[in-house]
Amino acid sequence: MESETSSDYQLNILIDVLSEMVTNYLSDNNIKSEEKGSVSDENSNHSD
Repeated sequence: MESETSSDYQLNILIDVLSEMVTNYLSDNNIKSEEKGSVSDENSNHSD
């Protein structure tokens, strides 16, 4: 029982950390995309 509770606790911490990392990553990307502006649009059109 105790080990189950412990692993659940660790899993929750892991999920918290991962969500925080993802959130930071996404907001970083949004900021970079906004800074580039038309450059990223040009690139996506280019790959097409």
